[in-house]
Amino acid sequence: MPSGTKPSYIVDLPFEIWQHVSSFLSVEEVWVLHGLNRMLRNIALDKRYKCVKVNFAPRHYGSYATRFRHLGEDQIAKRVREIYFQPYIPLDPFDLKDDLKARSPLKGIFEETSAPDANTIVSTIARFKKVSSLRIESTYDIRLRPPGLQLIHGGLRIFANNLRTLILSFPLEMMSTIILPDLVLTRLETLEIMPSSLEWSTRQASWMPYNPRVITYFKLIPLFEGLNHIPHLESVSFSVPAHTSPKDATYRFFAQHSKTLRRLQLSMAHMSVLDYQNFLEQLDVPLPLLEALTLNFGFRSRHLIVDPSLPKFLSQYASTLRSLRLLKKQHGKREMFSLFEIPLGSPTAYSKLRFLEIWLYCLTPEILDMISSSLPNLEDLELTVRIFKGESASFENERDQFCVEMRLRDYYEWKLRRLLLKNIDSKTMSRSNANCIIAVVEALPRLLTINEMNRVDYLSCYSRT
Repeated sequence: MPSGTKPSYIVDLPFEIWQHVSSFLSVEEVWVLHGLNRMLRNIALDKRYKCVKVNFAPRHYGSYATRFRHLGEDQIAKRVREIYFQPYIPLDPFDLKDDLKARSPLKGIFEETSAPDANTIVSTIARFKKVSSLRIESTYDIRLRPPGLQLIHGGLRIFANNLRTLILSFPLEMMSTIILPDLVLTRLETLEIMPSSLEWSTRQASWMPYNPRVITYFKLIPLFEGLNHIPHLESVSFSVPAHTSPKDATYRFFAQHSKTLRRLQLSMAHMSVLDYQNFLEQLDVPLPLLEALTLNFGFRSRHLIVDPSLPKFLSQYASTLRSLRLLKKQHGKREMFSLFEIPLGSPTAYSKLRFLEIWLYCLTPEILDMISSSLPNLEDLELTVRIFKGESASFENERDQFCVEMRLRDYYEWKLRRLLLKNIDSKTMSRSNANCIIAVVEALPRLLTINEMNRVDYLSCYSRT
């Protein structure tokens, strides 16, 4: 090294590089570096205090409020971006680890609480000026009394004008109690609703989805009556309880936000076939800006479930959708044609669709022909398939016939660039299934990647005998 030249140390790297490096590390790993220099200290503090967990049901409010108060210091408060309200005791208010051992069933826990202690916590929360994400969790066994509600309501009012993401995970019966009817969320963009219950086992607590056997019929009026004032809502994720009718507050909620909603995710995993069909038939709400739609049916049956309500429901949004995901339900050949086939001379219904993920009972060359002609602008396709099927009546020869028929096809004009083709039954493809995939890839000369591999590399790797 020439004399007089200052040596270069790794700690002198630019802030942006260290920030990128820290994104691959855990909170604990980053915290180890905080003493090296001021820059790393700021990065470590930002990551450590990004999310703060607020226990709205501690055993002793006084001691908890005293411990919580130090988070209101300027060097900490300005770094908080996310708040979790939870009914169990975290190891630290900013601890992101989901440790079941830290949870404890708390019954009658408000007996020793006092309003002044709750006010202290709310005052500390009010110093978190940059919070944009709020999550509220509760369970059936938690008795919501004034101090706990005071914390939750205080947080909702404090952050109402800044929130962009709101996640609610608690029993629907608590909705009207927790959500304020006059709440105005002027900047909210993402709303995620996960109705849940807490079931206790002899060993540990575990989060379980909403149990459809608890209530035979449930109206969603308490769910949405306090969430009507969201002028900029763009994304909604909602787990639909069993026996739900959209003709209550659900319809009004979607209609009220129809001019802003761009992303919608509905999970119907806890509904029977008849219930979810009735739900889709009645949910007739125009969403002119909807770009991404995900429907999770939650069915793993080998049997085909013919669904006449689905094509009608999807046709409402076909002209605007750019992303469509139909998960956990196997679609047959007839249903695929009813969903996507375009009559001769008619305009393309899904002209803007770029991404499609769908589960199929069987993949046939005719289905690929129809998809390529009906979805000419599709760029990204993910298929989860049970079987590959040709015209042969023999099961042993179906996949061979599929390969023979695929070799007669050429989808050169199709814009598809990425294909993910998976088998439902096994994580590893059999040799015969692999041959079917190869036949599909060979018919797509403009394809770039197949199953996260370069097309050329995939063919050279799996075409070997």
